[in-house]
Amino acid sequence: MPQVVLLVVCALVCVAVANATVVDGLGDQVHNARPIVGVMAQPTYADPQYKGLGRTYLAAAYVKWLESAGARVVAVQYDLPEPQLVRLLQSINGVVFPGGELDIPGSHYQNTSQFIYNWAIKVRFHSFSSSSIAIAQRTDVTSASGRPQNEAGNYFPLWGTCQGFEQMAIMASGDDSILTEFQAENLTLALDFSSAAAHSRLYGSMEKRIVDIFRNQAVAQNLHQLGLAPDLYALTVGTDNERFRSTWDILSTNEDRRGWTFISSMESKKHPFYATQYHPERNAYEWDREEALIHSADAVAAMQALSNFLVSEARKSANTFANKSEEYASLIYNFAPLYTPRIDRYYEQVYFWK
Repeated sequence: MPQVVLLVVCALVCVAVANATVVDGLGDQVHNARPIVGVMAQPTYADPQYKGLGRTYLAAAYVKWLESAGARVVAVQYDLPEPQLVRLLQSINGVVFPGGELDIPGSHYQNTSQFIYNWAIKVRFHSFSSSSIAIAQRTDVTSASGRPQNEAGNYFPLWGTCQGFEQMAIMASGDDSILTEFQAENLTLALDFSSAAAHSRLYGSMEKRIVDIFRNQAVAQNLHQLGLAPDLYALTVGTDNERFRSTWDILSTNEDRRGWTFISSMESKKHPFYATQYHPERNAYEWDREEALIHSADAVAAMQALSNFLVSEARKSANTFANKSEEYASLIYNFAPLYTPRIDRYYEQVYFWK
């Protein structure tokens, strides 16, 4: 009988460890075996074809892209009251700013995104109180050790795709006018890597085979009319935007149909923040025949490498929901996407919320 009890206890311990957030012996490396990533749900008012379907929406491809790498997903509603937003941020392991067609500057959606961006830099995630949400806007927030919060070891990755890339540029620079018009709608390209790419966290950790796909094959789909020009990035020196240049690395560039160069991917030097102007979620999950969208095995593998990377970053975050009921109620599984090609050819499936 004692042996049976011992076996049962061991089994229970093994199950608990498998599902727990594990901190290694060094105490500075978290492995979260159950990562949950938030994706921003956008207002539908910028998309007239969605009239009557809901107040906010989220393209299902982002959900599938993250799930394919082992994450679960929560939709982050842009108009959540701040105490609820903060509680949600404390519970998840990163946020994705997706592509879209919003007029970003000054919008409620951008204000919420900026709050999340500032929060991810400054806030001590496990001690942040919903009664002190204004702390996210402060620049002097320190940990118990006296270090700024962005140096205190708290981990919360952010990712921006297309419109999300543009948001990251605006949020990092503080300049609503930093973007330039480009002719890069439905343009699929190979990446022109910068010298920083080989040593970056994003591409530097990838297998050579995957990097070669990005470098040599036109697999990265662009769907943008705005972007960030490298010369404007350089002009931030000596201006109020200099902090952008000093804290972000250009990882790749591309040219639009006129030969104008835009930044196609970048990462923060100090924080786990990443952005691609191209759409890594579309190659495997969107099927519009009118798009220059590559579905080859190599293209899918390259974009899968990006989701694998992002979710590996999310696993470094120790945030968890307070209880199972709150976690289960928040997950995307509670909602069903609509099949939408008849109303919007860009997306196969879309989630809507009233």
